[in-house]
Amino acid sequence: MPVYFTNLGLLDAYGRRSVKRFKQNAADYATALTQAADLIVDFAAISLMRVEKYTVGQEIAPSDSVGSGANKDEGLTFAMDLGDGKRGVLKIPGPDKSVVNTDGTVDLTDGLVTALMANFTGPGPWTISDLEQPIAVISGKLDS
Repeated sequence: MPVYFTNLGLLDAYGRRSVKRFKQNAADYATALTQAADLIVDFAAISLMRVEKYTVGQEIAPSDSVGSGANKDEGLTFAMDLGDGKRGVLKIPGPDKSVVNTDGTVDLTDGLVTALMANFTGPGPWTISDLEQPIAVISGKLDS
């Protein structure tokens, strides 16, 4: 049976937001949506927090392995051009250091970098903070 999850976006009386994640077993996505709607009703009855939004998704484990030297405490930070003089940031944890120059900057022409950035820039399907669509990558650097 597939494993689904429901994330509840919560708001308290002081304007603070949090997320509560629940795993669920469901036969299919339609059932998972129905279960999530039922959970929200029951959750709202016992919690004073406001459910602002929720997401339902299927948990899928890709067949990938941990790379040698992978470190969640290291990352790449990309400065993104959002247009109209606005900038955004995209962070990637545990980077492959082959894309990092000796001065700590990211080689923006490296094929691994351009492939990933194509997902976020131009007509790519992914957005960064606040659903913003970057138009270009300005720079990248290694965070350590």
